[in-house]
Amino acid sequence: MAVRDPGTLPAAVVTLEGGMSSDLDPRLIEDNQAALLVNVSLRGALPSCRPGWQKIGLSYDTNLETPVTTGRFQGATVYTPRVGLPSLVACIGGRQFRFNVWHDESVQEISISGDLNPSNVLQVWFAQAEEFLVMQDGQSKPWCYNGAAARRLGVQELPTGTVMEYAMGRMWIASPSRYEFVAGDLVYSSSGTPGYAYRDAVLKFTENDFLNEGGAFAVPVDGGPINAIKYIPNLDTSLGQGPIEVFTTNGAFSITAPFDRTVWKSVEYPIQTVSAACPGALSQNSATRVNGDIWYRGQDGIRSFVVARRNFNVGWGNTPMSEEMKRLLEYDSTHLLQYSSSVVFDNRLLTTATPLWDADHGVFHRALAVLDFDPVSSMFGKTQPTWSGMWTGLSILQLVRGEYQGVERCFAFVWNEDDEAIELWELSTDYPFDNDGDTDLRIKWGFETKLFDYGQPNGLKRLERADVAPSEIQGEVDFTVKFRSDEDPCWTDWNSFELCATDSNCSPTDCLDLATYQKSYRSRITLPAPPDGCNSSNGTRTVNGFRHQIRMEIVGQCALKQLVLFARTLQEAPFNGCQPSTATCTAVTCCPEDDYFQSQE
Repeated sequence: MAVRDPGTLPAAVVTLEGGMSSDLDPRLIEDNQAALLVNVSLRGALPSCRPGWQKIGLSYDTNLETPVTTGRFQGATVYTPRVGLPSLVACIGGRQFRFNVWHDESVQEISISGDLNPSNVLQVWFAQAEEFLVMQDGQSKPWCYNGAAARRLGVQELPTGTVMEYAMGRMWIASPSRYEFVAGDLVYSSSGTPGYAYRDAVLKFTENDFLNEGGAFAVPVDGGPINAIKYIPNLDTSLGQGPIEVFTTNGAFSITAPFDRTVWKSVEYPIQTVSAACPGALSQNSATRVNGDIWYRGQDGIRSFVVARRNFNVGWGNTPMSEEMKRLLEYDSTHLLQYSSSVVFDNRLLTTATPLWDADHGVFHRALAVLDFDPVSSMFGKTQPTWSGMWTGLSILQLVRGEYQGVERCFAFVWNEDDEAIELWELSTDYPFDNDGDTDLRIKWGFETKLFDYGQPNGLKRLERADVAPSEIQGEVDFTVKFRSDEDPCWTDWNSFELCATDSNCSPTDCLDLATYQKSYRSRITLPAPPDGCNSSNGTRTVNGFRHQIRMEIVGQCALKQLVLFARTLQEAPFNGCQPSTATCTAVTCCPEDDYFQSQE
C-alpha cells in the first residue's frame, strides 16, 4: 500500500509467521510476531480464522443418554480392533461406553454387568496391547475389553495399577502409589493361550517371581510420582521403539530392557538410568510422540524431551519450549495439570490449557495451546515451528486422536456448561464455522500486534489512520479495532465495520441449482482518525505516544493480508521541570479485555 502523505510514518503487519510471543515486552518482538493470537491459523503466514469444531449427533442405547452426559468424566481413548472399525471408549461415572464414531455415531455400554468401577474416582488410565484394551483406576482390578466383551483380570494377570504403556512387547504399569512400576509377560510367550495365538500373554503376570529377574522398579521419592510412561520412537529397530521413558514430576528415567526376562539379571549395563533432570511430564495423556521426540506438559510449560536432554549441559537454563505462550500458561493450576491432554493433528500439537475444576463432572479446559509444525513449508525450505496462540470456544475435558485407513480424526469430549451435559465434538481441517448440530456459529478470533515505533523509537508521534486489507471473506464478518499508546494498560475503541461475501443461496436439501460462490477480498479499507481522548495516567492525548499497538477482534471467516498504521512525528517541548516533592496519585480504571475471545455468533 502506498503512503499517500509523505509526511507520515508507516508501520505494517504483513505476515505473522513468527507466531505468538507473549514472553517479551511487545516493543521487543519481531514485526512478523504478535503479542497475542486467539483462534488464529497461520498457515501460509497470513493470520486467518482457525478451522471449526463440529458437534457429533450421538444416538444412545436405551437409558444411556443421562449417565453418559451427566456423569463424572474420568478418561477416554481410541480402541482399534484387529478387524473392523475403531471406536472411542470413555469411562464416565465408573461405567465404560463405546462411541462408534467411525460407523453410525451410536453409543453402547460395555461395562461389566454387576461389577462397575467406582463412580467417584477422579481419573482412569487406558492402554491397548494387541487387541486388548486395559483400564486402571488405581483401586479396582484391571478392566479389560477385547472388542466383544469386557472382564476383570484375575490371578496371574496384570496387577492393579495406574499409568500404563504397551512397549517392547510388554505392558508397563505404575503401582497405585505411582512410585514403582512393573512389566508384564512378553507377547506370544508360553503364558498365553493358543486360542489367541498366545497374544493374550500381554495380560499375564507370571514372570515377576524374583526381584533380580525383573521385579518392581522404583523411582526416587524426591523425583515425584510417576505421571507418564512412553516409549521413544526409534528407526532401525524391529519394533520401531526405543527406550521406555518413565516420567515423574521432576524428571525422567530410561528403561532399556532385553526382550527375554531371564537375561535381565545378567545384563552388564544399568536397565534403569536417569534420562532427564528437569521438570517431567505431569500427565500420561499430554505426553505425545512427535516423530522421534516426546512433547509433554511440565510444571513450567510445554517441553520437548529431546531438547531438554540436548540442553542439559548447555548454558545455565533448561527452559521449556513454550515461553512464547507464557501469557496463557503461567496461571494454570499445577495440581490440575495431571488431567491435561494433547494430540498431534493436521501437523499441529494441540495441548489443553487453563484447567478448571467441576466437582461433579471433572476437569475441563478453557483453551488449547497450539504449536504449528507447518506454518510455511515447501520443497525449497521450511520455517521453524511457531506458536499459533490459543484456540478457545469449547470447555474440553480430553482430546483424543484416531486414525483409520490413513485418515486422521481429532475428537474432544466437552463439558457444555449451559446445557450441563458432556458432548463429543470433532475438529475439522477446513470447515469455516463451529457447528453445534443445528447452527453454524461464526468464530471470534483476533490478535494484538507488537508496539510499533515506526523506525523512530525516540520520537513522539500521533496516530492518524490505518489501512486494513482483508481477504478470503466468507459470509458475514465483523471487525473491531482498538489501540493503545506506549504502556497504557487500557485499550481505546477505534472503529468497527462489517463486510459480507455471499457464500451460498440455499442449503443442498432446499434446492438443486446452487451457484458457485468464491471467497471475496478488499484491497484497502481506510479507518478514520482514531478518537482523541485524554490519558488520565500522564495527562497526554490517547493518540500520542512513542509507540502504538493494535488489537483486532474479528467475528467470522476471513484472512488479513495487511494492516498498516500511519503516524505523524510531533514537535516535542524540552523538559525543564523538576520532580515534585510530593507524589501525585493517579487512578487508571478500565476493564481488562477478554483474552479468550469466547463469544460466538
